[in-house]
Formats: sequence, C-alpha cells, structure tokens
Amino acid sequence: MHTTTSKLISAILFVAAAAAVATAQPASFIDLGVIGTPGTYTFDTIGSQTVPAAGSTGMPADLDTELGLWDSAGTLIVQDDDGAGIAFFSQITETLGPGTFFLGSSEFDSDFMDGFVNAGTGFEAGEVGNVLLNIDGALAGSGMAGNADTGFDQTVFFSVTVEEVPEPASAALLAIAGLACCLMGRRRK
Repeated sequence: MHTTTSKLISAILFVAAAAAVATAQPASFIDLGVIGTPGTYTFDTIGSQTVPAAGSTGMPADLDTELGLWDSAGTLIVQDDDGAGIAFFSQITETLGPGTFFLGSSEFDSDFMDGFVNAGTGFEAGEVGNVLLNIDGALAGSGMAGNADTGFDQTVFFSVTVEEVPEPASAALLAIAGLACCLMGRRRK
C-alpha cells in the first residue's frame, strides 16, 4: 500500500514539475488577452517610432524594429526584420493553434533566441522607442523600450491567447447534458 501511495505522489510531482517547465514567460509583458480562435494571424510593428530625449528639439522618427514570436514554453517560432514591406517595420504571419504566445520587439540587429532572449545589440545608447503591435492591421497594444539607463527593457513583450471554441454540435451536447443534470436534480427533491 505504501509503495502505491509513493508511486502516486511521485507521478503527481512529476506531472506538476513538467507543467512548470512547459510554461514560461518573459520577466515583464503586456497581456493583450484572447485575440481569437485558431487560425492565421499577421502581427506587425508599423507605426513604431523613436521618442526624442527630454529637452531635445528632435522629431520622432520611424523605429527600425525586429519582431519575434515564442510559444508558451519559450521556444522561438519565428522572427522578422523588415518583413512588412515598409522600410524599418517587422511583420510575422503565422498560423496559431490554441495556447498563449509571446511577441517581442526591439531595435534592429536583435538576435532572438529560445527563452525570450535577445542576444543582439538592442537599442543604441540613450535611444527610446514606442513599439506598436498591430494584429491583422489593427492596433492591439504599445509599449516603451530602450536603453537600460532610461529604465525601459531592451525588448517589449506582448502576450496573446488563442482559444479553441467548441463546435456547435459539441456546445449543443454540453447544453443538453447540463439541462439533464438540472432536471435530474429537481426530480430528487
């Protein structure tokens, strides 16, 4: 009996540890919530701009971005530089199944890797950018990134969730089962 209990506890601990390893996330990110059901999505950074330093007479300019997409285990799926067809901006089109995904954007010469790492050069000294993330052509969120001296991270991360929606037949069966449970509960009283 004791051996069976020990094996059961070991199995539970193994599953819990595996789940903890399988779910990772960047140190900080902007949660954009559920963006839809499984399908193909286009993410881009069109409109991202540099932010002139305080007291500067400089004007904002297009921010030369790079964009990466990771799964919830921290595995890099794809990255892009200048894929939007417009100089400086990045674009990723990817088919996503159910789950949580992370998009990270930084300045040109980024080198994204597994574990939400940017092994590239990041932002130039003192430069700060307002990174825009568009999903299927609509603004979904924005975040500030830049030189560590400014207090901003070198990469701004966004999380998005894709949820599976039950097909109508399955939803109808769930509704019927729920109704049956309610009726059975009333009979017993």
